[in-house]
Amino acid sequence: MLKIQIANIGGQPLPVLQGITEFPCDKVLLLHSNESLAVAEKIKSTLPGDFRLCPIVNPNDYFEILQLCEKLSNEYPDSQFYANISGGTKIMSLALFTFFKGQHSNNQIFHIDQNGIVHFLTENKSKPLQNFLPIQSFIDYSGQKIKSMTKFEDIDPKLFECKDVVKKFFERWDPEYLKLSKLYFEYSRHSIGYENFELINNHSYSSVKWSKEEDELIFSFYRKFKAEPEEYCFSGKESIGIALEAKWFELEVAEVLSKWFKTKELVWSLVVPYKDGQDKNEIDVIVNTGTKLLFVECKTQISDIKDIDKFRNVTKNYGGLGAKSILVTYSKPPNRFFEKCHDNNILLFYFCERNRIVNSTIDLYRFLDDEITKTNPI
Repeated sequence: MLKIQIANIGGQPLPVLQGITEFPCDKVLLLHSNESLAVAEKIKSTLPGDFRLCPIVNPNDYFEILQLCEKLSNEYPDSQFYANISGGTKIMSLALFTFFKGQHSNNQIFHIDQNGIVHFLTENKSKPLQNFLPIQSFIDYSGQKIKSMTKFEDIDPKLFECKDVVKKFFERWDPEYLKLSKLYFEYSRHSIGYENFELINNHSYSSVKWSKEEDELIFSFYRKFKAEPEEYCFSGKESIGIALEAKWFELEVAEVLSKWFKTKELVWSLVVPYKDGQDKNEIDVIVNTGTKLLFVECKTQISDIKDIDKFRNVTKNYGGLGAKSILVTYSKPPNRFFEKCHDNNILLFYFCERNRIVNSTIDLYRFLDDEITKTNPI
């Protein structure tokens, strides 16, 4: 007996993709309108298997869709159908449900919600998805191409060592480190690439130096009443981003979220390019819970309200309707950011207020546990 999956195309494609991977069938029939043809073609070209595109003239014509279902059923007699009604218009879903409910009792009719729960409508039972879609697949199915990304397990351990040292500088508001960071910020606004540089605090003579030849970043802190400087040496050009561009905080948040019990996969610094090759969006951290993506924007502090709009668009374009997004900051943002995040369905979490830690990593886990399964407004 052939197993045939039939699915409505329209709206977000993720539940359709999840249904295809969750219930492998001999053939997949994709019911689509002119408006959803491109999505159907994308699914057919991306996934392995035997696909057939089945056009619908009017996706709101209940009887047209019923007749198409009857025609397809007659073409594949003695087959078991898996009808996925998660996509398409409400009329398409109703027609699919009505037709296959009245057919053989071994047919399955199901709907997949935003939390990755499969609801079997003829059996009145539900269960979580068992199959796992990797982050790469989520982004591919959104129609985007990944320029680069780093899986958490592939991050160089030396970067964590650098992160831990810089975190201590930041937490104690080390004046020498903060001054050199400001000097680098000014320098980087007018410099391209990672050429050799040395920046010096003219008051204390502390310095930060990058040697392209030695592939080393060296901090030299001169302290009062000490003849010799404190020196900290980090290898690799990525240490510049960690130590001087606040990427230490991205790595800190990534490390914290890697230990969250819902994390099945985590990537750091995912970049999607423009068609001309320039960087389009860099996503700080993405967490895959197995059924949905959590997009994470990391800021030690935030001052530009426009960053919220950019982040909202990233989640919408790459994660689908069920994806969640959270802005994690080291310092508590101004109140207007709370309002802006709320209006854009973005979660917000901070660790410090007035240079005092008020929220811990355990608080972050509890916050996400409570929010991750809530359904997004459509």
